[in-house]
Amino acid sequence: MRLLHAILSISLYICLLLTGMSACQQEDPSSFLPILTLQEASSITRTEAHLQGMVAVTGTNTAITALQFRYGTSPEMTESLPCAPDNRTPQVSLHDLTANTTYYYCLEAGNGYQTVQSEIRQFRTLPNQKPSLGTLECLIQGPQSFTLQCALLDNGGEPITEAGFYYTAQGDTEQKMPLHSISSSTLQGRLASLKFNTEYTLQAYARNTMGESRSLPLILQTSHAVIVKEPGMLPQALGGEERYQLTTLQVMGPLNGTDLRAIRDLLGMGIEGNVTPGKLQVLNLTDATICSGGSSYNGLHYSQDNVVGKMLFAGSPFLTELSLPDNTKVIETGAIQNCPLLSKLYLPTSVKQVEPSLGCPQLTEITVSDNHPHFQSFQGTLYSRDGQTLLWFPEGKKQIEFYCCPLKVFDLYKLGLDSS
Repeated sequence: MRLLHAILSISLYICLLLTGMSACQQEDPSSFLPILTLQEASSITRTEAHLQGMVAVTGTNTAITALQFRYGTSPEMTESLPCAPDNRTPQVSLHDLTANTTYYYCLEAGNGYQTVQSEIRQFRTLPNQKPSLGTLECLIQGPQSFTLQCALLDNGGEPITEAGFYYTAQGDTEQKMPLHSISSSTLQGRLASLKFNTEYTLQAYARNTMGESRSLPLILQTSHAVIVKEPGMLPQALGGEERYQLTTLQVMGPLNGTDLRAIRDLLGMGIEGNVTPGKLQVLNLTDATICSGGSSYNGLHYSQDNVVGKMLFAGSPFLTELSLPDNTKVIETGAIQNCPLLSKLYLPTSVKQVEPSLGCPQLTEITVSDNHPHFQSFQGTLYSRDGQTLLWFPEGKKQIEFYCCPLKVFDLYKLGLDSS
């Protein structure tokens, strides 16, 4: 009996051992492959697409060692992009695709023993199209010119064959100015020799083999006004020899030493006092701002923020009327001296310090606003706000009518008056 019991025990052990080996074989990772689900491609453009899928495991011992998207222009799908093996919602973005082309794609996973694929799907990239343009803007407006800029948002998938600007004056046929060189992102050019005081309709255009696109129209009018957005741009806005035809000029925008030198050139005086062809008579800088930077405007004199500096307008032979920038804080001594024809000078509300200039025999009117916090003008003469101090008596006035305390000889000398 003991022998029979031993034989039965050994048989039971062998059965249990065999059963365990069979279970181990059933738990072999090679038999537990994931289930892959593939979604439709999204965010499809001419050159890009987004792929996404899902991975479902079928057992606790499933081990994914490789996961990737395969894609290509044929069912063989020769290209691939890997994903993290433990990612259950893998996704990738495809770039540098070919426009108007069908692509095949699938999701593929492996566990080191076997490889499994999802179904194969396909998508088609968008075809090339006409270029896309942004908003047309004017960087600089001169008396007879516009410097224009427009963003080239998209070339449409093909090289730009031509780009530039259309412009039409009232009552005239449309004209075109092609650009000689084209940036990959911006169209910029200058329309010059336009009609004075004329309204123009402007459009940017760009063309490829798919067709031509235009920006929305921009309507501008040439005038005496020059508009700049950055300091140092005024010489470009004024153009070539045609600038010497100007007798009236209004400037808007920031002006540094380089810009002020260009203004002196229009006034008939060069940087070293040499005569230029400029014959500017009326200069309005109300909407301009003087700022530091750029070259010297007169000899060794350089611009400072909100300061009408020494010699800035000195020696202007034709200047008759001058309006200074609205945010001027200081007018230095001699800034407007020796201007033989200057008759009217307009000072801004912001100015706090004024030093008079001599040598303006025709000056009869110095004007400030009625609500100026520091000064007042009475019969063209500049006084302190309380009227007790005479600050600047125009040399061109024939009669002296003071309504403050009598002035000493020294005061008359400082103000540029004849003490006799």
